[in-house]
Amino acid sequence: MSKKEASTDAFIEVYRPGGQQELIFIKSALDAADIIYYIDNENLNRLFYSLGPTGAGEMRLMVEQSQAQEASAILKHLLQIHPLEGE
Repeated sequence: MSKKEASTDAFIEVYRPGGQQELIFIKSALDAADIIYYIDNENLNRLFYSLGPTGAGEMRLMVEQSQAQEASAILKHLLQIHPLEGE
């Protein structure tokens, strides 16, 4: 969870980080913008990564629905990607 306390807004998936290095970069940018988020399967991903490529434990970046558009814009700018939309 980011530094700010989560409100009662629902969380939605906006991106699936490819690895821990990318995740560190994303977290830093979202923290700087005060985006409220959490990483689904972050710890599970670390466990399965240590066991080799299994495809299990895929991480999902979850942000408050009210901040999803802002978070997506940050990701597009930083990573030159197209975050998940409408999923």
